Amino acid sequence: MHSLKQERGEKIHTRNIKIEIYGHDDKSIIVQGELVDERLKPYYNIKGERCQPCILHHMIIRMLIEGEAVTIKKIEAEMDTIPLKECMETISSLEKITGMTISPGFTNQIKEILGGVNGCTHLTSLVISMAPAAVQGYFSYIAEEPLVRKFSPDLIQKYVVNSCQIWKEGGILANMLKEI
Repeated sequence: MHSLKQERGEKIHTRNIKIEIYGHDDKSIIVQGELVDERLKPYYNIKGERCQPCILHHMIIRMLIEGEAVTIKKIEAEMDTIPLKECMETISSLEKITGMTISPGFTNQIKEILGGVNGCTHLTSLVISMAPAAVQGYFSYIAEEPLVRKFSPDLIQKYVVNSCQIWKEGGILANMLKEI
């Protein structure tokens, strides 16, 4: 039996998402997410016009994230490459998430607030992708001392325990936290 990797045909499209975390001040970081969709073969657009391979979407979102609650204090976006100029109108939809905390349930909240006709599917996907990186980036930024000395057990429980199979309640890493 062949693997799907062996059965792949010619590559036709790529979507790359890159997320970078930057220090800002002693209690906040800046998270930058970039989404690039590239068509690798000629294609027909919705009008029936033949188009050459190109970058179809290139978007960047920056969020200022503050404090152990991982709160979005400011957000901005750039749409360097978009298929229609009207896409620019969706940038303002991001303002609705200023003040939100990135915590369990965030993805569903974002889909509700920005999803469908409320925003842009590409910006929504990018924000959702940026959220776990923002949490991990914030903890990395402040991890100059052991985290258990900086955060309450409740906060560690909220962000870490049951976040994946390895961190499940009663598992080896969750139990290790109890011993510290």
